Order: sequence, then C-alpha cells, then structure tokens
Amino acid sequence: MIKNKSYTGYLINGNVETHCPELQIIDPDLFERAQEARHARKRERGANPLSYSSQALLCGIVFCAHCGNRLSLASGVRKRIRADGTVTREKRIRYSCNYNVRHPGQCDGQSGYGVITVDNIVESVVRMKFAEIRECSKQKLLEEMRSKELNRIQKQIQQLERELETKRQEQDVLKEETLRVIQGKSGLDRDMLADLVAENKEAVLRAGDALQKATQEQKEVEEAAKKMQRECSDLFTWANVYDNADFNERQAILHQFIKEVRVGRNYEVDIVLNVSLEELEEYKAHSMAGSTKKTGQMDLKPAPENLSGSSNASIVVIDENADQPLNILPRNLVRASVTYSN
Repeated sequence: MIKNKSYTGYLINGNVETHCPELQIIDPDLFERAQEARHARKRERGANPLSYSSQALLCGIVFCAHCGNRLSLASGVRKRIRADGTVTREKRIRYSCNYNVRHPGQCDGQSGYGVITVDNIVESVVRMKFAEIRECSKQKLLEEMRSKELNRIQKQIQQLERELETKRQEQDVLKEETLRVIQGKSGLDRDMLADLVAENKEAVLRAGDALQKATQEQKEVEEAAKKMQRECSDLFTWANVYDNADFNERQAILHQFIKEVRVGRNYEVDIVLNVSLEELEEYKAHSMAGSTKKTGQMDLKPAPENLSGSSNASIVVIDENADQPLNILPRNLVRASVTYSN
C-alpha cells in the first residue's frame, strides 16, 4: 500500500495509467511524502542498518570523535557493598567503541561513554533548538518561504511573456510589410526585409525557449517550496510535542532531527543536525523579530532542563558557525557543539 500508486486514484494496467479521481483513497501529497520517507530510509546493499534500542535514545547515530567508528551498546553490572554489608548490583549501559577495545592505542578516545550522560547532553541541546523554533511565527515563516522565491520567478515570467508578445507583434508587422513588398507597395529592400524577418524569427524562438525554461523553473520552485513547507511543518510539530512525548516518540524524532552525534574524550559532543544552517537562521531571525523589546533588547530564552549529576560544573554549548556560546547548562562538565547539514 505504501508504494502502490493506484490508491491515489489511478487505474494501472502494466505501463498504462488512467486517472480516476473517484477511486482516490490516499491524498497524493501524503503518498509523495511516504515515497520520500521510503527512499530516505533505503540503504545500499551491504550498508549497516540503523539500530534502535529501548534503552538508548541515540542508538545507531553515535560515533567516536577520534576514530570515526560507530559506537555500539554494551552493558555491565557494577557491584557495590554498602556499610551494612548488603550487596547492590547496578546495571550500567554505555556507548562502546569496539575499535578502541580491539585496537588498543590506535584510538585516543574512551572505550565507552555513559548512555544517560550522552543522551541528556544531546536532549538538552535539542530542547534548546526546539525552544528557538517554538518562538517563531509558523504561519508568517511558511508564507515567506513560499512567496520569496516564487515572487521572483513570477516577475521573470511576466517580463518574458511581455517580451514574447512584443516580438510576435513585430512579427505580424513584418508579415504585413512582406505582403506590401510582394504587391510592390513598399519601399523596403527585399533583402533587408528578409534579414529583419530572420532576426525576428530567432528572437521569437529565444523568447519562447526562455519562457519555457522559466515556467519549468517555476514548477521546480513550487515543488521545492512544498517540500520545504512539509519539512518546516515537521520541525514545528517535533518542537511542540517533544517535551510531552514518550521514549519511543522522542527516539524517532531525534533520529529525524539529528544526522549524527560524535562523542570525544571527557564527553566533548559534536551534534550534526539534519536541518540546514539557512533554515535555522530563518527561525532565529523570526524569533528575534518577535521577542525584541522597545529598547531593542532581546528577551532571554529559558534555560533547558538541568541535567542529573553531582558536579557543580556546566555544559557549554558552542555554535560552530557563529563561533559563540549558545547557552550554559548547569551541573555537568562537558562541551557540546552544534553543526548543520549543507
């Protein structure tokens, strides 16, 4: 059903497709989104599939920042003897670098990183990014994303249509003049008139080709705008539901929002987002425009939730593109940086 086009209102017999709107069950836009998601999840033969776990949010997208290998889940039991003599066993799960374990000395990173610590660091940064998105005006942003490029191409099409109409009017005038030359009523030289007709014919062809290319570009821009609007809507949906989502829902959102997480020694974390820098900058611009006071000062965003831990140190989140700290989160000594997909 996911890849069967007949559900969108088509009778299909081999290579012959007949559109029948009354047979439509699935909206065509929803069908196209399903195809995009299906192709995005398709992996090449021999590639490692993404793995999911009920114990780690980021399973499958965490990599060692030193050797570049994917980190796998490993677990162990820590045994503790209390003062009263009772023995407690605590199961601990970690992201393990198998290359470090199998090739000692060839990877400068740690052999493993605590799942709870890494997940909390990444979630704190994600919550901060989602807070920025929630502060934007969704309706205004969607309208601008649609109209900005479309307005340019529509003006270009209107100009090309006027040019083509002018050349066709000139062509009609030359046809009338040609008849007058044939009748001997025109003083124009035949060779000169022939040159003018040839030049006009080439100009009409060029204007027609340019208009056709601009029309095709308009269709591509409209398709790109629709895709961008869908992605933008997804981002706003994720930002609004993430805080109240359960574990599996948060895991699915993170695997869509984050491309990969690279973890280094002392929990230096680099988060690569699936969102382009241009989109984030647009969100920030709308956020700043909506939160600017009369004095021109920005409202401070609320800090993300505190992380669990016994240390009084802090997480410093660095935006590598802006080269400045985004926020300081209390109670853990790590450094997280955020980069964006192209």
